[in-house]
Amino acid sequence: MKIQKTTLVLAALCLMIFSCSKIFADVEINQKVADILESSGLNEWLSSPINVSKEESGIISIVDKSNFLKQYLVSDQNAIAEPNIIIDPNVQIPSTCDKIVIITHGWVEKAEDEISAKIADAINSKTDPNEWVCGYFDWRGGSRSASPVSSSMYARDVAGPRLAGAVLKLGKFKHIHLISFSAGSWVIDSAAKMIAKETDAQIHLTFLDAYVPIEWDESELGNFGKSKSCWVEHYYAKDITLDCTEVNLTNAYNVNITKIDPGISGHKFPLFWYLATINGKYRADGLRRWGKLFNEHKGLKYGFARSLESGQENWTESLTLQRGSKAVELKKPGKKWFGLKK
Repeated sequence: MKIQKTTLVLAALCLMIFSCSKIFADVEINQKVADILESSGLNEWLSSPINVSKEESGIISIVDKSNFLKQYLVSDQNAIAEPNIIIDPNVQIPSTCDKIVIITHGWVEKAEDEISAKIADAINSKTDPNEWVCGYFDWRGGSRSASPVSSSMYARDVAGPRLAGAVLKLGKFKHIHLISFSAGSWVIDSAAKMIAKETDAQIHLTFLDAYVPIEWDESELGNFGKSKSCWVEHYYAKDITLDCTEVNLTNAYNVNITKIDPGISGHKFPLFWYLATINGKYRADGLRRWGKLFNEHKGLKYGFARSLESGQENWTESLTLQRGSKAVELKKPGKKWFGLKK
């Protein structure tokens, strides 16, 4: 029986590869793959639900149980945006909660027990649980693909619609804040656009070192037309990823934070910096633990301070900041000698 099951799975994989060579277009082959896998007892793998649960800290986790191979080589692409969303009974959203913030990761990463979850926990500690739902979105099955480009494709086409479905099912929110890192930017962009079509919610997108594949159009990110109910910001650092993540997004308020990195500037610095702007300092267990936090330019604070979570006054001011303009560059203040700046 075990040998037979293994043979069936191998046959399915062969069909997957053949289907892949057809650029994912052969629906009949995809169905045959699905039939073989189902007969092998892999129904749970095929169902690929979205699981929503509550963690001990109070934040919620939204986990996409699908993966790149399943969605592009087996699934009916028309069904991608309608996932089976399973919400754990322990997830009880108070009727007074009308705001939600969700953080997600990038290529080859996961959110659980990682910095995405730490950011969600930090924001949760700063907000009223009777008003805010805080959590993270884990799409590791799609992020762990062969390249950041294929990961971004999954993020945009699959993970985004699945996140949107989960958020819409969780409640009717008046304010939705989505935060992403790198390739995850295509997750929240896609999700936000779907949510915007279904609700009148105010939408806030925070891109952290957004990854834009070379031949993709950066102006797609955060493009909500002339909508005044959406505000987009982008924090980036210059590093070895070069132009792919150092893009001044047309539809975002851009902030270059390269020069305030207390360590060696890297792709993940915007993540660590954003967390520090919530807590007021860098993580005690991180490489930058001895570094001083800088997040101010001309009297205006950036990072967490630009969100509604930090206060209505801050958010109202954020809405006045013009998107698409030249990036604001944060710098460390010059040293003072005898009361004068050097």
